Amino acid sequence: MRKTILISMLLASGALSACVSQPGQPGMLETQTGRALVGAGIGAVIADNQDENMLAGAAAGGMAGALSCAVPGINGCRYP
Repeated sequence: MRKTILISMLLASGALSACVSQPGQPGMLETQTGRALVGAGIGAVIADNQDENMLAGAAAGGMAGALSCAVPGINGCRYP
């Protein structure tokens, strides 16, 4: 059971990371909104795989993604 959850989380993260950058445009993970959207998607997938409330998972993931711009030690958001 745990292996299935881990594999599905990795696949979801990989699928969502495929659209993070475009030539000449800011990457999706370089904006606070982009990080919130990716976090919400990953949070919903993880919550669904653990048979929890997907809406709560999406909200928690979105909040974590949006707040990740202010975490010291990782690349901050370069664009508003």
